Parts: sequence; C-alpha cells; structure tokens
Amino acid sequence: MNNKFSLEEEILTCQNRTETLKDYLFPFIQNKEEIDELILMLKKVKITFVKLFCAVYTFRKIKEIYCFKTFNENVSKFTINKINYELIQNKQLVFIVCVILAHKSFDDNFINLSIWSKISKYSKNNLFLGEYVIIKLLNFNFTPKKEEFLEVKCDFCLKFNYFEIKYEGNLLKEKLKTYFIKMFSCFGNE
Repeated sequence: MNNKFSLEEEILTCQNRTETLKDYLFPFIQNKEEIDELILMLKKVKITFVKLFCAVYTFRKIKEIYCFKTFNENVSKFTINKINYELIQNKQLVFIVCVILAHKSFDDNFINLSIWSKISKYSKNNLFLGEYVIIKLLNFNFTPKKEEFLEVKCDFCLKFNYFEIKYEGNLLKEKLKTYFIKMFSCFGNE
C-alpha cells in the first residue's frame, strides 16, 4: 500500500483512501450514512489533502469555541440565536461549510453556493447561513496558522501511517479574510 501523498493531491483517487477518509471523519460526524453522503460529495468536488486538513481544523475550532461558550456562558446571552444553534448542531452541515471555506481559501475560482447546494442535500440559504454563523463565531479566523495546520496534518499522518511529499505552496490567503469582512459587513454587528 502506497501511503505517500502530496497536499495538493486529490484524496479520493483509490478505494483504500476512501476507507481511510471514512475512518478519519467518523470522530467528527459519528453517523455512517452521513459520512457516506459526505464522501460522495467530497468525490464530486475533488477534495485535496490541504483542503481537507483546513476543513478539519475549522471544524475542530468551531466545536471547541461553541462548546466553551455554551458550557461557560448563558446560551441566551451568546450571539447564536435559535436558527444558528440548530445549524451548528448539524455536524454534517458544519463540516460541508468548513469544506466550502477551505475551497474558498485555496481556489481563486471557487464553486458558488448554488452548485454546493446541488452537490449536497442542503439549500443555498442553509449553506450561506452556515457560512455566516461559522465565520462570525470564529471572528473571521477560519484559516489555520502554519503550526495549527501542521498539527492537523501530523495527527492524520500518525493515525493512518501516511507520509507527506514536500509541499511548496502558499498555505493561507489574507485577501480572503478581507473579502468576507466586506461581504458580511452589510449584516452589521449582531
């Protein structure tokens, strides 16, 4: 079995990687049917390792912040209203939005939400609302720093015995943060 990979390489190119990805996603989603649906969607968008690792980082960060806020503060005082609370509770939707944000971080010609809606089972409105809630929850810091990215990558490599081929690309795009700040400024501070 060849366990070497490049970060810019598509993940779902062979069956053993599909099984590895299912095992990798199980702690996050914890529902085999939803994972199978997610795998089909990830095949359609041809997800790469770098995008997957960024999506996983964002997903972990959301859960960490969300759990901290709900356990340490009065939920009604927290900025998440009932609709947003239900969105964050849907792990599959949150992970899909994390994948969308990862795609937007690395592709200049990113896929619009209408196409994501057709690929996934969620409406364009739910995907947009999910993006809005997640970006606001993370205070626009949804792309990992180099050290945080390496932590996610190393976790994957150690767990599944994979070895990375040297990556030369630029990880983060600062211009994207500005884009989202401008895009969501029309909603004001809630």
